[in-house]
This record gives sequence, structure tokens and C-alpha cells, in this order.
Amino acid sequence: MSLEEIKLKIIGDAKKEAEKILKEAELKREQIIREAELKVNEIIQKAKLEFEEIKRREIENKKIVAELEVGKQMLLAKRTLLEKVFNKLQSKLENLPKHDYIAFFERLLNKAVETKEESVILGREEMLLNGNFFQELNKRNGWNLKLLSSRGNFRRGLILTQGDIDVNLSIEAILKEIREKWEDEIVRKLFSEEVSY
Repeated sequence: MSLEEIKLKIIGDAKKEAEKILKEAELKREQIIREAELKVNEIIQKAKLEFEEIKRREIENKKIVAELEVGKQMLLAKRTLLEKVFNKLQSKLENLPKHDYIAFFERLLNKAVETKEESVILGREEMLLNGNFFQELNKRNGWNLKLLSSRGNFRRGLILTQGDIDVNLSIEAILKEIREKWEDEIVRKLFSEEVSY
């Protein structure tokens, strides 16, 4: 074999080897591209799923916040309505006709007087329960209730006091007791369709 033939053989073998390497590199490149495309598609799918989950959670959170806000507004409206009911009750009680107002307090005093010697503190705006009322009441019941000249720190009604014991018959105290006793029932009647109070 001549030098020229050897040279041609080496060049031929080198070309074959180079083509083989190029073919393998091309196959490797195509495989890397396919794997990269699969990975990219996988990442895109995962990102889409995560985005959908985030979007779903965000919508769910907004829905929960909206429901809480609606609930809060409903509760506020219910409380406002309840306040109106008790304010109206207070107004009705304070504005009873004179005869009914006096009869109401006479019934309360008949239940509350124990020693027949209690002192009476009137509310700062009390006008219907006066000295004449208590003179008549004492005479009729054999009591000796003493009407004090100082007025209490409440609007209407009275407080019976004997030593350390006070019986609060102010309109405010009466309404507070009514509210404590009947508020749940009033709520049920006013808002019978919803029980979530």
C-alpha cells in the first residue's frame, strides 16, 4: 500500500469516524431537544395546574371574605334592628299614659318593698313619681317610704335603698333585665329564617 493510499485510507476512516460522531451528536442533540421539550411541557403543565389551584384558592378566599362581610353586615343590621326594638320599648315605657305609668311602678313597688322603711331615690328626669304619689302609697299600704331629695344618675324610675341593699327600678335597669331575659326569644322571632346569630 502506497503512502497515498494510506493517506486516503486515513482520511476516509477519519471521515467515516467524523460522520459517525456527527450522526451520534445529531441523535444526541435530537434526544436532548426531545427531553427538553418534554421537560418544558411538564413544567408548563405543572405551572398551569399550580396557576389553576392558586386561582381556585383565590376565588375561594374571595368568596369566603365576601360571605364573612355579608355575615358581618347582616349581624350589624340585626343588632341595629334589635337596638331599635329595645329603644322603642324604652320610649313606650317612658311615655305610658300617666295612670298606666304610675300603676306600673305601684305594681313594681308592691313586689320590691320588704321593710316598708326603704328610702327612694328618683331618676333625674322623673316627674310622675312624686311626693303625692309616695304619700298616697304609704297611706294605702302602711309603709313609711322616704323620698330623698337627691336625684339618681339615671333618667326615669327609682331606686329603693335600705342600708347596703339597693333595688334598682330605673327604666334602664328594667330594660336591661327584660333584654337579658327576652333577647334570645326576640332574636328568634325577628330572624326566624336564619338561626346563625
